[in-house]
Amino acid sequence: MGRDKGWRFACILTPSNPQLSVSEHQLIVQAVSENAPEAYKEKLERTIIRPTDTVISVSMRAYQSGRICYRHRAVAQDKSIFNYDLEQSLGSCIAVPIGGEEAKPLGVIYLASSQQDAFHEDDQRLLRMIARMAQELLLTFQTRFKVTEQLKSVIEKPALADQAFDIGEVYSETELIDRLERLIQVVWFRDDLKGQLSEFLAPDDIRDRRAALVKYYYTNDVLTSYCFDVNDQTRLTQKYGEVMTRNLSREVAIRARNKLKTLFISSDLQLCHAYGDRFYVFLGGIPLDEARAKVWALKKELDGVYKIDALRFSTERRPYDETLVEVSITTRLGISCYPFVKLYELMHRPSAQPDPVTFVATTIRIELDSVLKEGPGVHTWDPSKWGWTELKEN
Repeated sequence: MGRDKGWRFACILTPSNPQLSVSEHQLIVQAVSENAPEAYKEKLERTIIRPTDTVISVSMRAYQSGRICYRHRAVAQDKSIFNYDLEQSLGSCIAVPIGGEEAKPLGVIYLASSQQDAFHEDDQRLLRMIARMAQELLLTFQTRFKVTEQLKSVIEKPALADQAFDIGEVYSETELIDRLERLIQVVWFRDDLKGQLSEFLAPDDIRDRRAALVKYYYTNDVLTSYCFDVNDQTRLTQKYGEVMTRNLSREVAIRARNKLKTLFISSDLQLCHAYGDRFYVFLGGIPLDEARAKVWALKKELDGVYKIDALRFSTERRPYDETLVEVSITTRLGISCYPFVKLYELMHRPSAQPDPVTFVATTIRIELDSVLKEGPGVHTWDPSKWGWTELKEN
């Protein structure tokens, strides 16, 4: 059918950098048919159509508009036909967008004919179907190419799928649990805790037992943790989308990591990204009063204004200022603390058997989530009241 209508050659053009906005995309000729001009074949993958050209080409018009751009009678005066002289004899030409129905277009098919009025409505239907086939092939290629990227990280860091959090010293929940269990295992074999446990269990009244335990919260023989997340993260996601809030979580992690390193000079410190905007901080043997005193500096660092890319993942490229969104956030934080003697007592409960280490580690992890349900602000475990209480800044 194409020969009868004088169809001479076709080209496929795709954007050089799909991460940019559509208005910034440059189109490159990626493939040409057999009868294409020799100059196109020689400059394959080097022939570029720019959105900043004085006259926007037929191909660029179709790409940016999401519509077929048809010149049913090509004339030399039409400067949107960039290579009119080179494509002779040229009677008509057409550019058909590839994709673009629900997302960014993937490219353009450009066809030239020696006859005028060579692309009727039925021809355009056919070309749209061909464009759909090309779309499927391009999507398949992009998916396969994407899957084969960064295979080195898959080998070196098999537990880390989201490269946005490959920022150093930010660990997974699995790694935190592993460290917790190793610490709890050490506590299990501490014989000196038997004497402390006897002192703790000596009173018959449970209130007296709790009172006897209070002093241990203010020693280094404790397991202290922070947990925090972003207030109203769901609202931000609904307003700006998943890309922005994912980039926001990454920036929150970076701020938290850097601030914690200045607050606590400890080899036991471990920041964990659990999921979404939820973070845990393993502080190790930091007394409860010190953790309370320093939590405000962390909160002030995390609260405030962030400039976040709302269009592209922050790992793809350096963002343009025009794509940055200013968002003001607040965080809620919790402080959990377990004296070693309390961990020792939990492990010896009948309900902790047959795996006391896993039982205690799971209890701590569940508690880190539960404290954030207390509401915005900062909440801490208060051993004198034996419950959660809101912490007020002095």
